[in-house]
Amino acid sequence: FPHHESFDPKPEAPVEYRGSFGVVKTKIGDVFSDNLPQLAAIANRTTVIRSVVGKIPDHNLAIECNGMFWHSELMGKGKLYHLQKTIKCAESNVRLIHIWDYQFKNISLLSSMISHILGKSKYTLNARDGYIDVLTPTQYKSFLLDNHLQGSVNSKIKYGLFIDQNLVAVMGFGMSRFKINEVEMIRFAVKKYTNVRGAASKLFSRFLRDYPETTKVISYADRNFTLGNMYLSL
Repeated sequence: FPHHESFDPKPEAPVEYRGSFGVVKTKIGDVFSDNLPQLAAIANRTTVIRSVVGKIPDHNLAIECNGMFWHSELMGKGKLYHLQKTIKCAESNVRLIHIWDYQFKNISLLSSMISHILGKSKYTLNARDGYIDVLTPTQYKSFLLDNHLQGSVNSKIKYGLFIDQNLVAVMGFGMSRFKINEVEMIRFAVKKYTNVRGAASKLFSRFLRDYPETTKVISYADRNFTLGNMYLSL
């Protein structure tokens, strides 16, 4: 069960955060989902952890697991709360990544991303051994659904990197709504459990070759997981 349908049904929260089942009171005053009546009966002998931070000292890496409701602005967390925590850790030479409760439905992708950060990807490939091709909407969408934490999104320009006929990385672009010849890099993703050296550079170079009139490319880094270093190398 997800947290809002098990230990944290949030009956008083707005409907978009609330569990869809009934609730049962515990001996300590909390409420569990009525899916868990036996656990509710022994709640005085258990502890529900609402946020967890684990540190991997050898890699100067910390991982925080956050609940969408308890770490929201509704519960007093400002818009910059998690970013400021990330920056504070960086000042101590610790990389902090944030994982949100709803993201655990894609545990294999989370595992892949953490493995990559630790330098433990199962496979290592070189982009120079492959070729770039324009992707169909179906190819692009399918790859992103499997390999990007935020899933797929419409992109006017869609490139894929193939190695041994296998699609191993994609990059998508969209034209700016506000300025002529300005483009947004909307998605970049690599196949799960795979480190493809030079993939971003090779895909981006193909875009620049095909669209030489481009004067500016913008993009955004998700600081929950990434440092944005890829953009510095392009």
